[in-house]
Amino acid sequence: MKAKEFLSQKGVPYEVKWVDRDRNAAIEMIRRSGQQGVPVIAIDSAGYVVQPGPALVSGVEALAWALHPDALAEPPPGRVARVG
Repeated sequence: MKAKEFLSQKGVPYEVKWVDRDRNAAIEMIRRSGQQGVPVIAIDSAGYVVQPGPALVSGVEALAWALHPDALAEPPPGRVARVG
């Protein structure tokens, strides 16, 4: 399942930025994620980034833990990193 499809099914609003067409969006992506690979998902644009794909749910769970560490089990080491 693609990230846009997953987010749409869950009713999560999102914004698509075409980094191949928008230089400022490309610069922002690299600054926030520290990488040039796409796609990148920034949650609330607060500097938390997760790569979509098979681990998308795990990434969202890790972000939930970062926001509510008392409510969820801690994710494996290296799963959550603050950037920016």
